[in-house]
Amino acid sequence: MNNSSSDSFYGLGTHEWIGIILPYKSQQNQQDGMAGFGIRRRVAIMGYHPSDVSQIPDDQIVFALVALPPTAGSGAAGRKMSVRLTQGDVVLGKFLDGSAKQNPIILHVLGRTQNAKFQSGRFGLKTGFVGSSKQNNLNPPNQKDGTPSQEFNADTPEGTPSAIKGATKSNRSSSNAQRLMKKGNLLGGGVDILKSKAKNIGGSMIKKTITGLF
Repeated sequence: MNNSSSDSFYGLGTHEWIGIILPYKSQQNQQDGMAGFGIRRRVAIMGYHPSDVSQIPDDQIVFALVALPPTAGSGAAGRKMSVRLTQGDVVLGKFLDGSAKQNPIILHVLGRTQNAKFQSGRFGLKTGFVGSSKQNNLNPPNQKDGTPSQEFNADTPEGTPSAIKGATKSNRSSSNAQRLMKKGNLLGGGVDILKSKAKNIGGSMIKKTITGLF
């Protein structure tokens, strides 16, 4: 049901639409594989669904099937790739049932813009880090404005993973890793460490094999 006051939006007069994937919590069981079927996402369609959540709650909006590219595979004989769609993604699609508008299917996704700000509201941009997806330390947030470095797909150079600013030789490795390396006599950069270890290994064949490597 179209509760929007707008009479001009993408797809008007056709069965095409543009929308935004709704919050993870409104479809958690489907995305986590605990309920539902296939690959689906709840999508708020611009110009069709109201921006006022009180009129139609997120968890009452119908699911849209996700169409896969041939390279993703159908799952037959293990031939498959994960679908990388999450809350806040802007997607394009069509209604399979025409004017009934109850069977939407997602065909494409638009890349996110760098430095975009997260917003509240049904059609606001949301972070993609939900559920089991966690941000890692290889690409920390922008130090100037705090915007995440892993929330966009645009025409910008790819960032090379690097240590967080302020890291030194003494704090780059965890203390536990250093303790284990020291316990195995692997700290200090000794050249013949493995040779000396080999002398204590029983069996002439093992000794000859390891010695031959050096």
